[in-house]
Amino acid sequence: MTPHTLVATCKGWSLIFAVLAAITGFFAAYFWYEASKVDYVPIEQRGNQIGRVPESDTAVWLQAVKLVIKRSAELNKAAAVWTAVSVALAAVSGLVGALAS
Repeated sequence: MTPHTLVATCKGWSLIFAVLAAITGFFAAYFWYEASKVDYVPIEQRGNQIGRVPESDTAVWLQAVKLVIKRSAELNKAAAVWTAVSVALAAVSGLVGALAS
């Protein structure tokens, strides 16, 4: 492999890793955004009517808060994993790009 071919190959791989880093970064951003939108309002059925559980029913509302926290934590965890992958790919892109210089 000639030095010119090696430089071209490194630049190509650097670009591929950079694109993958951007894509995984967008996945992370999506999960962070979804984690910020988690909401839950407990409802109940009384006869033929469906309505919101009164705020005075603290046990039900506390359970709702626990569900929201759990779901948000799951989304935050996924976002953190995608962010770590994105950072690793960006680092590899930078290192491979540096080899091309």
